Amino acid sequence: MASLRQRNGRWQVQVRRRGHTSVSKTFHLRKDALAWAQRAEILRE
Repeated sequence: MASLRQRNGRWQVQVRRRGHTSVSKTFHLRKDALAWAQRAEILRE
């Protein structure tokens, strides 16, 4: 499940899945953050 939040004018995404390590990344644009979150969730299935 991806978690998206805005911090200091940037968008931080965290993807956590049971049995996998959590991954996070920061973006300037919200649309880039959402696109990365979708790809990261697919890879973690």
